[in-house]
Amino acid sequence: MCQDIAPDIALARSVFVYGGPLRDAIHTMKYRGRRSVAGPLGRLLAEGAPPEVVVGVSAVVPVPLYPRWLATRGFNQADHLARPLAARLGVPCLPLALRRVRQELAQVGLGVRSRLANVHGAFVPGGAQVRGHVLLVDDVFSTGATAAECARALRSAGAEEVSVLTLARAVLDGPEGGRSMR
Repeated sequence: MCQDIAPDIALARSVFVYGGPLRDAIHTMKYRGRRSVAGPLGRLLAEGAPPEVVVGVSAVVPVPLYPRWLATRGFNQADHLARPLAARLGVPCLPLALRRVRQELAQVGLGVRSRLANVHGAFVPGGAQVRGHVLLVDDVFSTGATAAECARALRSAGAEEVSVLTLARAVLDGPEGGRSMR
């Protein structure tokens, strides 16, 4: 399914399944502004990164937030997750490699087609130079719509290969692959 909607993604992996205490920790970080949770979660991501997704990586790129969301939250959770991984791999973390140029609707509860349409054109190359095998990092992978748009922009900016690593993978259900909020 992922290759059908994301031909620019070479490989996508998640360290955990989204649920239970991990879901609570991600929500605490994202929706309650607890930046202190990001460090331990970033270390979990770095320590749990599967070898097949990190081999040959030349740079780590966090999924950017829309500027208004960044101003409201005060930090980009994907950036905080990406930095320990980049340090572990000995490669640069490039938070400016992508820009989010429009604020789309929240992806929660949307199905695959709706998510794809929702993020279409939301990401463009940023000011950082990207080359080689780029690893895109985010907190949760649901349908792959956000990752697909980011990968498209990274490929257009010069990345030869884009892989994706997220802290957690949402379990999808429903008629169009919408996420269950269980």
